Amino acid sequence: MSDYRRIKDLMKEEEDLERKIEELNSKNQRQKRQQKDASVIKRLEGRLPVIISLVSLTSIFFLSSNITGNVVASLPSETTSFIEVSLLVIGLVSGFFWWKNNN
Repeated sequence: MSDYRRIKDLMKEEEDLERKIEELNSKNQRQKRQQKDASVIKRLEGRLPVIISLVSLTSIFFLSSNITGNVVASLPSETTSFIEVSLLVIGLVSGFFWWKNNN
């Protein structure tokens, strides 16, 4: 009878150890996933304001139809003004956040 009890206790300990190993593996996987997500976010935070600032510099081309040629010249002045102001605001805001993050 004692051998049976000993085997049962050993099996229970083995199950407990397997459960703890599974918990540790899931925690490790979760930490790796969080680190990967953090690195992706950090890279995006570094690049996004610069990209938005460069794109918003195109608002300069909407200042005058002489700069961009016939493509913009054929648009109504209300449309070009709206595009210019929108891109300029996006550029200023993203430039501010880029500057704030770098300082």
